[in-house]
Amino acid sequence: MIKHEFVSNSQENTIFRKAKFRKEIFIMQQININELKPHPRNNEFFDDIVGEKWDELLDSIRKRIKDGKRGNIEPIIITQDKIIVSGHQRVRAFKELSIPTIEAEIRIYNSDDEVLLDLLESNIRRRGEIGGSAKKVGKRIKELERLYGIHQGNGSNQYEQKPNSSVIAKSQSDLAAQMGISVDTLQNYKLLAEMIPELSDLVDTGIVTKTTALAIMKELSEEDQENLIASMDTTKRITQKEVKQYIDEINYLKDNPTVKEIVQEPDDYKYTKKQLQYYKQDYSTLKSDFDEKVKELQDLRKQLENIKNVEESDPYSEKIKNSTLLFCSKIATFIEQVGGYVWLTDEINKIPELEREGYIKSVHAIKSWADTMEFNINNKTKEIN
Repeated sequence: MIKHEFVSNSQENTIFRKAKFRKEIFIMQQININELKPHPRNNEFFDDIVGEKWDELLDSIRKRIKDGKRGNIEPIIITQDKIIVSGHQRVRAFKELSIPTIEAEIRIYNSDDEVLLDLLESNIRRRGEIGGSAKKVGKRIKELERLYGIHQGNGSNQYEQKPNSSVIAKSQSDLAAQMGISVDTLQNYKLLAEMIPELSDLVDTGIVTKTTALAIMKELSEEDQENLIASMDTTKRITQKEVKQYIDEINYLKDNPTVKEIVQEPDDYKYTKKQLQYYKQDYSTLKSDFDEKVKELQDLRKQLENIKNVEESDPYSEKIKNSTLLFCSKIATFIEQVGGYVWLTDEINKIPELEREGYIKSVHAIKSWADTMEFNINNKTKEIN
């Protein structure tokens, strides 16, 4: 247990604490949110909170502020240079909610490694789970092994205490227990830290499982991994059976070089492969934009559905209002249901002729309808002006 000595300064509203561990001096005070700087390696090890968890964080801060309390239950941790060590997500939330200051614990560090160790340990403790990008989990483990002096090991006490280091040396078993995982899982995450970007993306989106990714990495070179990913439909889950079949084909060609000579790559193979990667990136961007628009429409629909106690109006005005609400709701539903099929445009030449003709006519019909709506809106707007 660390014992602290407290000295208060009422003029500066600052509390100084001297800790025996690492000989740090802690300073507690309110800091202007715009003076804080993110740690340059934070994004290397941790993902931003998104989705429901992000909304819950924002709601919890709003509630605390409304109840007259400070927004953050625990102070964030920063260095003497105002670099964030623990609290990147809370600072991000405060900025989004336009809260100007945040309570911070300023720690005086003696080295970059001390800062990095606190960054990793405090965030792992606070988040309380192994979650996040598998590649980033692996990077966290490898960096902690370096800081703890852990060598390549089988889980035994194979570590090296650094000279004059205040860091308590640990074994690989200690680190695995600290993170709440087995030594085997820890070692697997270390391997996943070396994934090529394309494979890492597929693992994070659930297209490829961690087990399948490990099999790919163990059996294929990075170039073969890229070829595998380029040859498969990455819009749906890739099974171990499909991967094994590809690996068997690669191994067969290696064992039978004469066959490999016969199977020549087309002249435009590399160009087509690169274009396919661009298409996949474009699809990911479009999907992200689409999801954002759907959320906006869903929020709008909720607002419209929650409108209560409206003033009485004449029947025709009421009909116009209700029809408008219904229109917005149905458009939102339409985009939700069919908006994701934008990827078909990339595969237009692969669609059978009859179906392709129907697909194109449908798109033209939507465009014609939208153009007519926009034309009428513009004319009516001009009349009002």
